Amino acid sequence: MCCVYVCVCAEALEKPYYADYSPLRRSIHTVCTSNYLDLFITIIIFTNLLTMSMEHYNQPQVTMATPSSTCPKTIVIKWRAVQYSAATVGF
Repeated sequence: MCCVYVCVCAEALEKPYYADYSPLRRSIHTVCTSNYLDLFITIIIFTNLLTMSMEHYNQPQVTMATPSSTCPKTIVIKWRAVQYSAATVGF
């Protein structure tokens, strides 16, 4: 006895989700999903890293006039952290 199995793939009959996009939107979609955009962004980030490191190299050390723990903005941030931790614990 011989059995023949036929596979019907419904996925091949469906349209892609971007099939109904306008030409402008489809071109933007193509650019955004391309691997070349990922490569371009990676190169830009690496170039930015190199230029920032070259700017920082051999710079004079800068000291703050006031310690960061007494800076008013730091005090407010620390106080809010204490309030948040007290609220989450249930005090």
